[in-house]
Amino acid sequence: MKMLSAAGYKVSGCDVDEECVRLSRRYGRVDKIDIKEISQNTLDDTFDCIIMSHVLEHVENPKAILEHVAGLSDGLLVISVPNPYYTPYVLKSLLRLKVGYVNEKHLYSWDWYHFKTFAEMGCGLELIDYCYDSVALPIPYRTRAFLGNMGWLKPLEYGFLRAIIPRFCTSITAVLRNKD
Repeated sequence: MKMLSAAGYKVSGCDVDEECVRLSRRYGRVDKIDIKEISQNTLDDTFDCIIMSHVLEHVENPKAILEHVAGLSDGLLVISVPNPYYTPYVLKSLLRLKVGYVNEKHLYSWDWYHFKTFAEMGCGLELIDYCYDSVALPIPYRTRAFLGNMGWLKPLEYGFLRAIIPRFCTSITAVLRNKD
C-alpha cells in the first residue's frame, strides 16, 4: 500500500489482524474484515487490480475465495503464496533434518506448476505473468548476517541464485486476469 499510494494510486485494503489494519491506514482506507466477508455489498469500489499476498494458503476453500475475489476485479489479480520448494526446506528434507516449516499453519501449498493449474484450470483465470523473489541461501544465521553486512547477500539471493534456480524462490507470485 505504501509503494502504490506513493506512486499516486488510490489504494484500499483489508486484513483480519488489527495491528496490520492499524499500520496500513497510513496509506489508504483499510477495513478489518475476513476475506470470506468480502462482497460487492461490503465494498463500495471497483478495483483495477487486487493484490493478495500470502492469503490463499490459510483459507479452507482457496478455489472459492480466488473465484470470488476475481469477480471483484475489473483488471488484474496479483497473487502470492509460499513456495514449498524454498531452498532451506528442500535442503533440510534432503538431509532428513527437522524442518521448522513455514507451512505449519497453512492448509494448502502449491509449487509453480500446480499453482498455474489451480489458477487456470481450477479457477478459470488466465496467467499473464509470474515473477520470482529471492532464492534464499540455506546457511546459518551468522553467515547470513556476515554476507549481509558485506553487501553480498542481496546480490546472491536476488541476483545469481534467482537467475540459476528460480523455482526455489521464497514465494510464488502470479499475475492473473479473468478470461472473459
